[in-house]
Amino acid sequence: MTFILFIYLQLLDLLSTIACLKFGGVEGNPFVRLLMRQFDNPLNGLLVAKFLAIFVGYITWEFCSPKILLWINIMFAIVVVWNLLGLLWGGR
Repeated sequence: MTFILFIYLQLLDLLSTIACLKFGGVEGNPFVRLLMRQFDNPLNGLLVAKFLAIFVGYITWEFCSPKILLWINIMFAIVVVWNLLGLLWGGR
């Protein structure tokens, strides 16, 4: 269940990030920002970042500790809330 929640939060982060970018926001994660610059379409870099996150999340869940993934889920839930607040504040 923890890994399913992780995937769900990744999807919510993807969608909320796209919405923020559409309204003039900027990506806050320097690594993701770098990936977005590497592609003609920044969305492709964002998708690569999400696939990498899901891969690392799976490795963490399967081979390390589901408790670690639980803390990562909490962090991503905060990120999603931050993105949604950014949308409410005008995308910045």
